[in-house]
Amino acid sequence: MFWGKTKKRDTRLAINIGTGSVTGLLYHPLLMGESDGDQKNVAEHPEVIKVLTLPKSFSSPPDLSNISRSIKNGIKELRGLVDDNLHISGITVILSSPWFFSQTRTINMERPDAFEVNRELVKNILDEEKDLFVHGARGRSVVSPVDDPEIIEISIMRTLLNGYEVEKFFGKKTISAVFSVYLSLSLKDMILRTQDQLHDAFHTDNIIFHSFPYIFFRAAKHIFDTSRGFTIVDVGGEITDVTIIRDGVIEETFSFGKGINFIIRRLSSAFNISPEEALSILNLAHRGEFADSAKDMKMKVINSAIDEWSNYFSEIVKQATSHKFLPSKLIFIGEGARFSFFNQIFKNEDFKEKIYKAQNFQPQTISPKVLRNYIRGEGKLFAGDADTTGLFLSTLHYDVGIHD
Repeated sequence: MFWGKTKKRDTRLAINIGTGSVTGLLYHPLLMGESDGDQKNVAEHPEVIKVLTLPKSFSSPPDLSNISRSIKNGIKELRGLVDDNLHISGITVILSSPWFFSQTRTINMERPDAFEVNRELVKNILDEEKDLFVHGARGRSVVSPVDDPEIIEISIMRTLLNGYEVEKFFGKKTISAVFSVYLSLSLKDMILRTQDQLHDAFHTDNIIFHSFPYIFFRAAKHIFDTSRGFTIVDVGGEITDVTIIRDGVIEETFSFGKGINFIIRRLSSAFNISPEEALSILNLAHRGEFADSAKDMKMKVINSAIDEWSNYFSEIVKQATSHKFLPSKLIFIGEGARFSFFNQIFKNEDFKEKIYKAQNFQPQTISPKVLRNYIRGEGKLFAGDADTTGLFLSTLHYDVGIHD
């Protein structure tokens, strides 16, 4: 809705790049009370115009050497879904695994006398943390000696001065300061190559990159109570990403190489059927509509694959959070999130015992329709599965002005 003298709204494109897969979304961003003389142009919510999805690929797990070609082809195919006469004012690129590496760092400062938190002090802190972050990424072989890293995000998520949380901290005096900083990087070659491909396809240089955990976190702050903590489980095609948010910050991100395609291929191999037929079996099992004589055999294969997925999940969670409980609220998104098998795992007593004792998990799947109170658009655009949730959230992320 607009009040006063109206102004034509920009059209932006959000693109999510995963393991060889590309999806997109066209939207009008929020107008934040821009002045036009003594009039104001205000849109209450971002508005989705079109969701751009491509056919799913169930080929063998992609070879990293071929992923770039798949992304290039995906961008070309998305271009074909956009009206040639539509002007794209800017693009937000959301990187999912394996295209980013991230870390949260906590910086503690304490001095006997009060000091001012000014821009120079904060800049020096962030520059030092950036260098340590890149060095650590090389040490963990995330970035090889011959690759150049590209920092895509460095953001202070929370600041404590004298033990109290402060949003506007510049110019404040304190004797102690604690900064929680989120950093992420990708490979410069990948960033530059993607920028060139997007520029050629959509004719804009206004292209920004973000990691998925950061997009979700910054948008979720306006929807959920992030202080109580929750865990985001993004079940992708090839990879499952896990992000733990606690005390209002991203505490940890990690992933493992088992997504929904792993279960589809397991069914396909067991019964010598196509991946598309295997996906159909998964859908029937999810809806409880099995009626053939092979029901028990099929469920045995599905349950075996789900058990394997849960074992990977529990092991990596225990390694990453050995000294803490996993937040009980779990938010499922991604290609596999619509299947009830995954959130049912967290209601299983044996599984809960495997991670932490006496933990009552509250699993919830977040699909686009959950965001209807925050984003406008035709109802049919929100009918998709949770694999496009990140794209919808990115419209909120950009609109609240957090594209640093």
